[in-house]
Amino acid sequence: MARRSKAREDSANALLPAFEAGRGLFSRLQTTARRLPGADFAAEALNTLEGVAMRELKSRLESLDAQEPAAEDTAPSLAKRVHPQLLLAALLDEGKTQSREQALRTAYTAALLELTPDEAMLLAALCDGSSYPLVHVTTAPKLGSGEPVSGYISTIARRALVRVREHVPRHLRHLEALGLVEIGPEDRAEDIAYQTLEGSAEVRGLMRTHKARGRNLRCQRRTLRISDFGAELWAACGPQAETD
Repeated sequence: MARRSKAREDSANALLPAFEAGRGLFSRLQTTARRLPGADFAAEALNTLEGVAMRELKSRLESLDAQEPAAEDTAPSLAKRVHPQLLLAALLDEGKTQSREQALRTAYTAALLELTPDEAMLLAALCDGSSYPLVHVTTAPKLGSGEPVSGYISTIARRALVRVREHVPRHLRHLEALGLVEIGPEDRAEDIAYQTLEGSAEVRGLMRTHKARGRNLRCQRRTLRISDFGAELWAACGPQAETD
């Protein structure tokens, strides 16, 4: 019984900060809603949302008493329940009052929330400024530029502590889209590493498959490195950074 009570108390303590943060968001949205058309309707919707959050917290605590795992988020997400006009208005209001430090923290948080653990490990491998050979595979027409076939094949896949190496190209594409890494021109000093990539089972398999279809492929040599934004984020949020 004492263990159950302690687990319930620990879980409540873990849930309450998130709930309090949610109350703060509801309060800001309500303030914004009063200045928009249909204010009464918007305020009523937000009060309903706060009630949903309260019931969800109560449900999770009761599930601990029953020694059952807490249910997954059953309440509709905030994004589905709040009109986007309210969300945009709240963001614009916050943008007018936030400090530079708050704006940077928000940008870093938004980027980090997009990452998977393996993507974070790739960023960690790049944080010291290292660069890695990378190749894109395209068709090789006699005229014009080739069409992309595969890409983001890099030696970092074997050097970073990732768990699923075959997903590294997709992760690198995502990191580039987030502005955390950048792709630069070929590093001619890494010729052997490029040859290793071009002779890999993945690339050779692509070459064979497309050759059987009457199409030739070629490799575009590139270089992978952390971007300025990625380096800035790592300096502010990485393991060596001081936390408040």
